Amino acid sequence: MRKFISPVLVALAAFLTTIYFQPFTVLRQEGLGLFLNTPDFYRDLLFDSFPLSNLIGSFLVQFYSNVYAGAAIIAVLSLAVYFISRGILSSFGVRIDALSALCAGVAWFFIAKAASPAMGVAIILISAAVLALLSVFFRKKKPGIVLAPAVDTAASAAVTLAAALVIIFNPTIREGEKWSAIEFAAVQGEWDYLLKRATPEEAYKDMQVVPYALLALNATGQLADRLGEYPLMENFGLDYGDEVTYRRSLFDAVLYSRLGCWNEAIHRTHQCGDYLPHCTCFRTLRMLVQQNYALGDSLLVVKYCDILDKSLLHKGFTTYFRENPCPQRVPDTPEESSRAQLITTRDQMEIMLRLGRAGIDSPMAMERYYAYYKLRDYFKNNKK
Repeated sequence: MRKFISPVLVALAAFLTTIYFQPFTVLRQEGLGLFLNTPDFYRDLLFDSFPLSNLIGSFLVQFYSNVYAGAAIIAVLSLAVYFISRGILSSFGVRIDALSALCAGVAWFFIAKAASPAMGVAIILISAAVLALLSVFFRKKKPGIVLAPAVDTAASAAVTLAAALVIIFNPTIREGEKWSAIEFAAVQGEWDYLLKRATPEEAYKDMQVVPYALLALNATGQLADRLGEYPLMENFGLDYGDEVTYRRSLFDAVLYSRLGCWNEAIHRTHQCGDYLPHCTCFRTLRMLVQQNYALGDSLLVVKYCDILDKSLLHKGFTTYFRENPCPQRVPDTPEESSRAQLITTRDQMEIMLRLGRAGIDSPMAMERYYAYYKLRDYFKNNKK
């Protein structure tokens, strides 16, 4: 019975820590992941540096859409490292569970920091290969180094607890969870939750959260009243200015979706793919389905639904759009061309006005125009 205590502690710690301290990290990994049962996807993986671990990791990441399933997978990966390391140590006559727990804790740390389950899979494959080689060249030795059972169990528990605390308080992991939560809340339109994460206090520590916080205020009609609570620069704050990153592209995609400018939202969503390994991901594909549905392009809705159906867990998502089709718009009509939104300027105030001239009556756009005006006026007067 005692021999099961250490592995149970490792699995339980990994599962509970992920549930309570990294739930949005799990959801973000699923959103940025991709697995498609198509020849092109498999062919693309063949040119990857670690094709097998990335293939298995891409398959597993689909299940991260459920936080509990994702946490369970992380627990299983950590547990696998525990048992493999125990086998490796036993080849040298070492029967100390605390050392196996230490190996599992180190692996768990790297899994928690990784961008996908592929890291955990790679650790397991390499460890398993080492164990296989040792089993060939070394005969199993009798226990040479052991600890008293109670001491070993206590040491295993201490090591596992230490690993959990390192993961909970690691700055990089905490930062990843923060941004995972902000991005998830923005895409889902959970503005109140986003504001709880992107507080003015957090904004003074990290200016990068300001555009998302002000977007949430804009979406809830509070931007004009609370603009002064957040730190702002002349060309950064209401948006990401000239920054060229995935974060900026996703922000713009969400912003133009909320403004009802669907052509530009689709354009920015495609730009998100430029920063991803396969030039797209589950989150991007789902956003493209929703945006084209709102635009009234049923042909593209069906196209992206067909792509998502090549994965395992999108049947419920795509079924709704198939059973409730939108009318197919007729593109490039004179009327449509005359009302097209031409987002060809960096002047954000002018863009807001162009949306109005294109027939997009958005309270968000008008409030945003006012905020840009106040910001421009403030910096103009303070330069004198």
